[in-house]
Amino acid sequence: MTSRGEGPGPESIEHRVQQVTGTPPLSQRQFAVLFQILAATLGEHPFHLNSTSKVVRDRLVAGGERISRESVCLVLKGIMYRTDSIPVRPENMSVLELAQTFARNVIHFCGRAQLELLPEDRARIEDWLIGGLLAPRAPEDVPLKTSPGAHPVVRWVPVRRERPPRPSSRAPAPAPPLVEPGVYLSRAEPLLLELESSWERGAPEPALEECSSLLAPNTLDSYWERIHRGAPPPFRRVLVTKLLKQLAHDVRPPQQVFRAREVIHQAPPSAEPGAQVPSRAGLFIESPGVPQFRPSQAFAARHWGVWYVLDTPESQARLEASWARHVISMFETNLRAMNRLPASFRLDKMLGESETVGPWFEQLILDLLNEEQHVARRASLLEDLFEKTDLRVRYPTLKRKRGARVQVTLITDEELHGTKLRRIAHSDELVVVSPLKLAEAALGLAEMPPLTQQQKDDLFAALSRPAPSVRAVAAALKRHFLQALGHPASPLGPVLAVAAPVRRFIRMYVEHKAHDSTQHLRKREDESEVILFPPSRWMR
Repeated sequence: MTSRGEGPGPESIEHRVQQVTGTPPLSQRQFAVLFQILAATLGEHPFHLNSTSKVVRDRLVAGGERISRESVCLVLKGIMYRTDSIPVRPENMSVLELAQTFARNVIHFCGRAQLELLPEDRARIEDWLIGGLLAPRAPEDVPLKTSPGAHPVVRWVPVRRERPPRPSSRAPAPAPPLVEPGVYLSRAEPLLLELESSWERGAPEPALEECSSLLAPNTLDSYWERIHRGAPPPFRRVLVTKLLKQLAHDVRPPQQVFRAREVIHQAPPSAEPGAQVPSRAGLFIESPGVPQFRPSQAFAARHWGVWYVLDTPESQARLEASWARHVISMFETNLRAMNRLPASFRLDKMLGESETVGPWFEQLILDLLNEEQHVARRASLLEDLFEKTDLRVRYPTLKRKRGARVQVTLITDEELHGTKLRRIAHSDELVVVSPLKLAEAALGLAEMPPLTQQQKDDLFAALSRPAPSVRAVAAALKRHFLQALGHPASPLGPVLAVAAPVRRFIRMYVEHKAHDSTQHLRKREDESEVILFPPSRWMR
């Protein structure tokens, strides 16, 4: 066991971890002080590696702690390292969450360095890095038989807890039957709001039991686990209300209905035995100029108040059931993401404001990107809140598991546009779809292959031939988008009101920028890993 006042000894597991991962040789007490000052600093200033490490180091020195800035930087980079898909934002973490994240990543790098850890080794590492923040056990909890001078090991509660037992002794409820989304909303709204109120009063269990007849088991489990972690943070009611409002928009009655028929393709004759089953390939709309399209495009059109009457009751029932599963699944996915938010998360003040044209423009770009093949999806709630990511795009040649990040904005004021991007960490690692960025690309001012003369002529003709300046082309693009948004009454919504040359140009731009932004991401990851843990230590 590492003492509280001394660093790790030469034969200890802590020393071996330090050697293979580069963890600073600090004592348990020094780690506790460092994390406490770091949390206080992040509560006052936004996170930036250079400025944050300097402020923390200066405060440590002022408090009499001899901890170098290099050690502070190593800890900060250890916290920032991502071992999964969850965005890392130190400024939204409590002091204990900072320490837990660092400890988890140190143990992760032990595995990468092929340093085998026994359970007791993990406990010692966790106690070394986190134990100084936890109060020792009460005297009645200390074993009666202890060796003279021995200090009881202080344990910490890991971030990934065992699933807490439910207060009810009965078996978990099966998945609720699929219901019409409007009925689901009418039940979900009072149940979820009452759950939040009862949780604030300190007795959420009865309300959560009532939700078991509506929510999917994994959504229900996420609520049990979040309630087990403590009191509800203040942002939850605002966020739940916003999610319910979005669901109400998604399930509102359609404003435009088109006749359509379902297309069924049989498996090819050479298929394996048993594979001769029909598969739904898409919808055919009885409207000129609209090709066969995918069910996912039909679901997207519902966002614009567009829906379809199919030629047979069976086809209609399949479409309605698929859409119901889709819209309810998206809503509950966001509920589960909300339950993963840290208690210290600060809700963006813009979240509560009335909606503008921005969300509609995001949906228009999403439909446009998915016109020929399904390459784009909405970003998760966590990505939206933490990374300012609106969409994700994936291409066969893009080596990025979750796809490239996309930020969508209609801002054409250059100063406001620049301010928005400067607020996003590592903005060069995402694709920015805005009239300004598109104008730069159209004029050959962006880092992408220039348009051919024919492509450029077609694009500028569709925009009524604006002057060849970024401001003029950006203004023309914005006008074009706003005019399209004003004409959603087509089987696919307003996407077909965007001129075909403009649609092709945007798809080409996004695909190129997706690869370019991924190269920036990989470069930063390589540099971060080399700085945090030298290859001679952990890549052996």
